[in-house]
Amino acid sequence: MNKCSISYIHDFIFKQKCIPWRVIESWKRAIESWRRIIEFWKYRIKSGWVQERWNRFQVKAMSKFILRDILLENLFTGGFNGDKQFDYAHTPPERWHPNYLLKESPHVKFLQHFKNTKEVNQEEFKNTEYFCFGAKDIRIYGDFFEISDEERLIERANTFLSLYRAVRDKTNGKNFIFFPGDCYPKNCFMKVSKIPKSKYYLIREGHHRFASYYVLGYKTVKVRIIGLSKIP
Repeated sequence: MNKCSISYIHDFIFKQKCIPWRVIESWKRAIESWRRIIEFWKYRIKSGWVQERWNRFQVKAMSKFILRDILLENLFTGGFNGDKQFDYAHTPPERWHPNYLLKESPHVKFLQHFKNTKEVNQEEFKNTEYFCFGAKDIRIYGDFFEISDEERLIERANTFLSLYRAVRDKTNGKNFIFFPGDCYPKNCFMKVSKIPKSKYYLIREGHHRFASYYVLGYKTVKVRIIGLSKIP
């Protein structure tokens, strides 16, 4: 028989089983299985599924080992606009916002007034302390959450109202996952600093979320405590 013929090669491989064909087939199946697994996880990663689970793990770990429960009634506002408002020695007085108890803050008063409305009324909004608060930031810093025109502060007001509803409804949507920071970054935990020799804390990050929790009737919240602060 011609050893170069197709029939000879076929018989040599399949009938004499000189090559472990079944092993090769099992390898092929294994490779195909791994390819499908890799494609599956590539899709999961691209769709954000893995990141979401990782975020949840971080939240649980932080909640158990790092975050602490504090009373909302013991919070003062401060640390606005990334200006390290807690560092009064190096911050010009004209840049200071008053340090309100949270329950008396412009943020809480805004929510108490508008929480049952679908949309903030422009004229009513201009008469609120929260509008004055944002307008002062624009005059001093040039913007308030990237808004540089006082007439557009209504946009921020409606975003704040949306955040309040998300916390109220425990919405886990694209912009509100894990009750995020004021500008909605993921894994942005609310942060405070301890005021020495007192039971009070100064808010460093998360004024809008703190206000939302307070208006919703929460007594305590989980926060990350970072350092010490003082108020004049």
